[in-house]
Amino acid sequence: MSRYPLILDNINSSDDVPLAEQIPSPELDICDQIVVYRNSELSKIIENERLFQAINLLTSKQQKVLDLIYVQGFNNKEVADLFKETPQNISNIHKQAIKKIKKILTRVN
Repeated sequence: MSRYPLILDNINSSDDVPLAEQIPSPELDICDQIVVYRNSELSKIIENERLFQAINLLTSKQQKVLDLIYVQGFNNKEVADLFKETPQNISNIHKQAIKKIKKILTRVN
């Protein structure tokens, strides 16, 4: 059995289009479907000063997770796909962020 090299830059005689351009592109994953994370929208919509300060004490990742869940409307699975982590890990990050906010807000000044 002889083998013939497939050269994707060659033009198919029937279509006059290189073979490489005839290959369908894969479906976009969730990272390509949303706008790359910019500044947190969460901090722009919070009116309560203490809550604003509490959120600013969170890690950047915790802030991003809260923003994606509460502002952008993503679920844990979608956020996990975005960060290439498990939904359980995102759930833990979410819970830790909420716990930290609650602790900060219940402190007596």
